[in-house]
Amino acid sequence: MTRDAKAQLARKFLSVLSTPDESVVRSVTTDDMIWSFPGSSVISGEAHGVAGVMRRARTIAEHGVHVEIVRPIYGYSGVAILLHNTGEKNGVVLDEHLAAVFSFRDDKIARLDTFLSDVPIVEAFFGPSSTQRTPQSSQTGDVRHEPPKRASNQFCHDSGDAHE
Repeated sequence: MTRDAKAQLARKFLSVLSTPDESVVRSVTTDDMIWSFPGSSVISGEAHGVAGVMRRARTIAEHGVHVEIVRPIYGYSGVAILLHNTGEKNGVVLDEHLAAVFSFRDDKIARLDTFLSDVPIVEAFFGPSSTQRTPQSSQTGDVRHEPPKRASNQFCHDSGDAHE
């Protein structure tokens, strides 16, 4: 699969964030696709399968998020799409830069890992998860809310001056 074909599949997938369409998701993803999203908002956790992806896509669309594709970045076997997401809901403004990192299997998207520049603003925009769901079979298209363990600050410190 060429890098351009991977970027095209990723773009097609991203189109469902404004216009959720199950047939589009099925055409570009494996049946067992996993989509991870950081934080503790209603869209955080791992979405499993088409049903889980559609549930998250509908929530994003219902919040009126405008997804701007900035550019693709190519890896050895995958593609990342840099995005700029904006929106306003209930007085909370979303202005978020993120990377959507796509992994492929059998010429389809098998995994999407989302990396955010500002997790707290996404949590404020979408609201907190109403319940902490327990893991279920991926066949049900669930969304799992299990925040990752954080590494200790003693070994890594972001001083904010990485460009100096």
